[in-house]
Amino acid sequence: MIKYSFLLCCWNLDVSLIKRMLDSIPQRDDIEILLLDNASNNSSNGQSIYASLEGERTRVILHPSRISLGECRNHLIGLAQGEWIIFADVDDIFFTEELNRVLDSAATTDYDLVYWGTKTFYTDGKIVDDSYGYQGTEIQPLRNRDYLIQHRFEAWRKMVRRDLLMQHSEVRFAPCILCEDVLYSINLLLATSKVGVYPPLVYSYVRDDASILGSKRSMKEVKQALSCMFQALDILHAHGYSLVEQEVSKACLIRMRWISKIQFFRYLLYEWHRYGWALFYRDLVGAGFETYETNILKALFSYMRVKLGALKRSFSK
Repeated sequence: MIKYSFLLCCWNLDVSLIKRMLDSIPQRDDIEILLLDNASNNSSNGQSIYASLEGERTRVILHPSRISLGECRNHLIGLAQGEWIIFADVDDIFFTEELNRVLDSAATTDYDLVYWGTKTFYTDGKIVDDSYGYQGTEIQPLRNRDYLIQHRFEAWRKMVRRDLLMQHSEVRFAPCILCEDVLYSINLLLATSKVGVYPPLVYSYVRDDASILGSKRSMKEVKQALSCMFQALDILHAHGYSLVEQEVSKACLIRMRWISKIQFFRYLLYEWHRYGWALFYRDLVGAGFETYETNILKALFSYMRVKLGALKRSFSK
């Protein structure tokens, strides 16, 4: 019987990296691995390329056309058979022993969602361990929901019961390549109160210039990502979260590295009618962003204020 479905998406990735990820997943009879190739440039030879990876527990799906990462993951949800769903990036790895332990532990609980500890490697040599402030070697009840619902959106940080996803159609990934997991993670936490945290380090994430977050993106991709952030803000406000604007502001600034400053502010000008420059600027300053970018925002806001003031005076004459 399949208990755990590991869902992975890849595009133009070295097969040796994929194999490294697959080898880090425990050899167990209750695991299935679904690997979706997202119309890679060499996917016409996909069967021969992935022949060494396929086996009793690993199934390769060759998608005929390029779709977003979010759509890839949603497609795999529909194919999964396991009681638990686990997402991973194919160029990362699991810590096999700890993964084995959390899989066995989660199966004996009534949790719908379990977060685990992660280790992130950065290209500058920095290493960050993240156990969300928890200690110990057992799954513990989540005590900081407000923090996790506004941070730590990555899909690879957790395992979720498949039944929960089937019961809540809103818990799906956005159809984009950047920030596709933000809405998924927020809706996941809103869908259940049965959430646990396993502090030991289970997943190792490598952040480099070739990764999605480290590389330049098109304006279309960034607009989709920022649209997800604004949708997330709307959802959180609707559920009574009133202090999330700063995090959205930070996220917006962080994503400036994907495109040029001119493109970024052109997009914000397009969005200002939804969010409001005054609110956006207030949150940037409140979050400590006294930077070149903030000064541009200040200048744009001042310009708009002058124009609106002139318009108001013309009507009062």
